[in-house]
Amino acid sequence: MTADAENLNAPQGYLPVDDPAGSGPDSAAVADGATATLRSAVAAIESTTLQFSGSGPVTPQECRLVLERIPQFTGLSDADLADIVPLMKAHDYHAGSTLFYEDDDSDAVFFIASGAIEVFKSNQSGKKMPLVVLRDSGLLGEIGLLSGERRTATARALNAARVLEMPLDAFQGALEGGNLAVFRLSLAVARVLAVRLSTTDEKLFELFQNDVSELLYKQLSELQSRLLTRWTG
Repeated sequence: MTADAENLNAPQGYLPVDDPAGSGPDSAAVADGATATLRSAVAAIESTTLQFSGSGPVTPQECRLVLERIPQFTGLSDADLADIVPLMKAHDYHAGSTLFYEDDDSDAVFFIASGAIEVFKSNQSGKKMPLVVLRDSGLLGEIGLLSGERRTATARALNAARVLEMPLDAFQGALEGGNLAVFRLSLAVARVLAVRLSTTDEKLFELFQNDVSELLYKQLSELQSRLLTRWTG
């Protein structure tokens, strides 16, 4: 074998050298190099998919600006906001950052101040199945806020995004303490869910009007049944 061929087959992480004795590379050095490379890769992934660029308090003005864009929240008064703002915090996410993963514990509800958040599920083979892209004034994580169930999908920032977050423990603590503003907030969240459910029902009805296969008709019927059972039971 030529020296060039040997160099092509050499493990990455070290520079090949002439080794007439045939002892080869120091295995410990190669292992250390591989470990360092792995750690760097993990750090790079964490910095782009798990971390946000910063967080801070929410002002009443910003809270009002974000919430008033959502029709169901326009009824909140300045007094309500004064009670709600201390429960919230703002986060700035880099593009590609993940807010939460499917099956994570639900620990907060998010109001999008700016930017775009994609929501998607993954099938059994790991293929990404897009659901929706939420932009300024979008609301996500509301199902977990009210039901306490695990995340039903993954949410990831498509670009630089700022969100206002209300942690679940702060929300529940305020409810238990009789905070009327938070009661009104939860009612507004429920109204958003009702609108989304109504829209889903209309889409299902439209699909039923089309000529579909027997299998698809059965699947749609099962979906409609689960939706109605889940939201009326």
